[in-house]
Amino acid sequence: MNSLDIVGIRLVKERKLYSDKSITNPFDAIEIIGNELKYLDREMMMSINLDIKGRIINAHVVAIGGQDFAMIDSKNIYKAALLSNANSVMIMHNHPSGIAEPSKEDLLLTENIRKGCDCLDIKLLDHIIIGMENFYSIMAEEYFEYQNEFQNDNENNFIF
Repeated sequence: MNSLDIVGIRLVKERKLYSDKSITNPFDAIEIIGNELKYLDREMMMSINLDIKGRIINAHVVAIGGQDFAMIDSKNIYKAALLSNANSVMIMHNHPSGIAEPSKEDLLLTENIRKGCDCLDIKLLDHIIIGMENFYSIMAEEYFEYQNEFQNDNENNFIF
């Protein structure tokens, strides 16, 4: 007789970041997660899983790479979003060079992740690239300056 393993799949909490803020624009995400990535000496991608009201459910480290790239397996983004019962997801990564300009690979990755999210009925809100002086929103196709070291003064009207 063959045996069949019964398995369980769960999220495991590693540590906490504190915020009661909803994410309605890239500045909100930068304020909450930006300092986690801005000063790193290697590339790191994180996904932020959000509920239907834009409140953060959790954040997930998708990949940690070297000085100029990280190998991204998009299945890790989807898995965390599905296990979190997320309505939407935002991804962000840093460029250790300090320059937030998106590469061709960044743009292609974003499009591929968007397609996968669409298939799962999860909205990809944005892919933000973090540099030292500014950040780039792929969805807005625009660079933005940091506001008071990641403080949102609501002067920008960018809404998802």
